[in-house]
Amino acid sequence: FSRMNTTEVQTRVANTAGTEVVNRIKKSIPDFLPRSLVRKVEEGIQAWVQKEIPPIFEQVVWQVSGQLKEDIRVSQIVENKIQQFDLEQLENLVSTIACRELRHIEWLGGVLGFFIGLVQVAVFYCLPYSL
Repeated sequence: FSRMNTTEVQTRVANTAGTEVVNRIKKSIPDFLPRSLVRKVEEGIQAWVQKEIPPIFEQVVWQVSGQLKEDIRVSQIVENKIQQFDLEQLENLVSTIACRELRHIEWLGGVLGFFIGLVQVAVFYCLPYSL
């Protein structure tokens, strides 16, 4: 919501809203009115919307974001989705992830064991026999 509440987005919303309002008003203005008067009304409405929409938009974004933060609980949604999973599907997902992570741990253990073995060999051959 904070990304939505930028001046660029507010300007785009104001432009879109202004265009929509002007188009809808143009449809309801009678044809017998002079075009210059209709153009002045359109320009006035567009200018008013450009000025008034950004603060209204900002207020609406903060109200909606606050309401959504209270209404939407991600942890509850995730919990519900996991509970809706088929047990076999969930088991396959967990075992796939665990297998990949355990493979990394195995490789790390092998590399670490190799280096420890090298250190032991170096210590064994470099230290004089004191026995």
